[in-house]
Amino acid sequence: MPVRSFGAKIVIGRTVIKTSESSSSAELGRNLNSSFKEVADNFREFTDKLEGYLPQDLENALEPTLELAKYYTPKETGKLVDSGYIAVQGFRGGARVEIGFGKGGDPDYAIYVHEMTGFKHAAPTGAKFLERAVDEDYQGIMDRVAQNILARTGD
Repeated sequence: MPVRSFGAKIVIGRTVIKTSESSSSAELGRNLNSSFKEVADNFREFTDKLEGYLPQDLENALEPTLELAKYYTPKETGKLVDSGYIAVQGFRGGARVEIGFGKGGDPDYAIYVHEMTGFKHAAPTGAKFLERAVDEDYQGIMDRVAQNILARTGD
């Protein structure tokens, strides 16, 4: 029994592939290969753009967290609060982000103030100020990253 051919319309994104009953499977294969290549190229272009935006989007998402951490940071001299930072860099197709206090050991007591839970500070400041801010704002960070990505993609 001969193989019966049929007409088809295949839609991938904005690409439409139409075949008629007289189209051969080889022609359909060529059309599909061309369209899949276009889809793959578009996806690669999208991810490249996203990788370019990700470092800045992560930094923007963490700014409120850093401000919250500064609010909780003991302020005896102000040097510790002033040492708060966010450092972001592109890394292996994504981004690496660092948020902290006392980068490079300045001030050298940053780790001690953060970790020494037995020392009393005036409320709302206290030990674990960065950890507390990240814990409290974790969902906010995730939401801001997602909002930034959505804004970049136009959805």
